[in-house]
Amino acid sequence: MSIKQERISVLPHTSVRPAIAAHRGASRAALENSLAAVERAIEFGADLVEIDVRRTGDGVLIAHHDPCVGTEPIAALTYADVANATGHAPATIDGIARVAAGRTQLDVELKEAGYERDVLELLHRHVATNEFIITSFLEPAIAAAKESGVRTGLLCKAPFAPADLFAAVERCGADVLVLHIDLADEAVLQGAADRSLPVLVWTVNESSEMERCLLDPRIAGVITDEPDVAVALREDARSALDAEEQVSAA
Repeated sequence: MSIKQERISVLPHTSVRPAIAAHRGASRAALENSLAAVERAIEFGADLVEIDVRRTGDGVLIAHHDPCVGTEPIAALTYADVANATGHAPATIDGIARVAAGRTQLDVELKEAGYERDVLELLHRHVATNEFIITSFLEPAIAAAKESGVRTGLLCKAPFAPADLFAAVERCGADVLVLHIDLADEAVLQGAADRSLPVLVWTVNESSEMERCLLDPRIAGVITDEPDVAVALREDARSALDAEEQVSAA
């Protein structure tokens, strides 16, 4: 397989294929889901930055993966409570959108349903609709986001028969299938390709897995903790293919 084969994009105008998304920002180079991690991801050349969204008890939308700080649900804590408990001020979605605007695209994962409109309102203040994708494990969250006409991706980690997986995508109207690396097998990838359904694979950190995914035209992009490594591998693969083509043309 060739990296230059036609592949379906994650976002309509992601100019580089396959796309590389920085998982919670460049999360091995800076604190995950932080403004610093977003900045480092941009410096590394990531095409997208993936962030997790939760809402505090006082209504602040923050980038945070886990549902609790210690034993306290974030939904029951104020923004100040979360900052005090974690020892740092969590990045807000508004702040991340400001940093990303015009510099990278965003993969915004909704960890809960019910505040899709609030997230979209913040994003639309700073980021064009074609500069982000809304993703979630939750079909209701995807369906709600689709009502606003934005691009969406359904996350999947638990094992599903391919038919059930594609039925879930159809139910919620997702535009992209976001698969855990363990689920990205031949049957699912080919089924997605047959349906012209873009596939984004996470979390891809092993170099051998990165290379396999980057070379498979059925995979539109990878989500990784090491976007710098993925970008370098992608460039190496392209250089090797260019060299092969020059030899063939000689």
